[in-house]
Amino acid sequence: MPNPLTFDLDKVQLSSLETKNIIVIGRFNRRHKQQHLAVSMMKKVLESEPNAVLQFIGGGSEEYKEECKQLAQELNISNSIQFIDFQTDIETYYKNASVMVMTSSIEGFPMVLAESKSCGIPTVAFELDFCELWQDGITVVPKGDTDAMAVEVVRLLQNQTFRLQKGIEARKSVEKYQTQDTIIKWVKLITSIIDGNSVVNQMQDEEEKVTEELAMQIYHKELKFWGQEDLKLFD
Repeated sequence: MPNPLTFDLDKVQLSSLETKNIIVIGRFNRRHKQQHLAVSMMKKVLESEPNAVLQFIGGGSEEYKEECKQLAQELNISNSIQFIDFQTDIETYYKNASVMVMTSSIEGFPMVLAESKSCGIPTVAFELDFCELWQDGITVVPKGDTDAMAVEVVRLLQNQTFRLQKGIEARKSVEKYQTQDTIIKWVKLITSIIDGNSVVNQMQDEEEKVTEELAMQIYHKELKFWGQEDLKLFD
């Protein structure tokens, strides 16, 4: 079941897709988000697109963030990477981006991807199983393959027609998740669960009642075979 979209599709500003900005949004987490792989990817991207800028936006582990900064220094690409803390006005960064990158090892229904698609931004991501949003407007590469990811990012940055096409696909793919429609689905689901629980509770009550009646029938039937001495046990 999807979550409601963060942005109102009728009001959100679409990205012009005219910058060289690549965004990675999410908390810093080595195991799940793997931002260090985006740093490694950027080294390859800059060989073809020296004016490209990679923007990391999010909080999370400060220790891991420092590791990513150190890696950028070691690769001599620090000037092309920005580390930006958690932002409440995230829409500003979306509308100024041309590509989104996701290096996650696991995702469910990532809201950052839904948000970027709402703004018409194409995405390059590692392949993940069972992720509903991994369709339309997203280019998937093998897990951990930063070279393949860099190739696809460069392709998007250098080919305007392809970039715009992917952006349109991304935008269209989230229209089915518009807030009103999704809320209706959630209401129906919750209502069905409540109704289902009521039925289950009713069945359990009926089952207990039948069990008690059956026990009493057995009890009275057995009394016929007991002697008077046995009956004294129930006095």
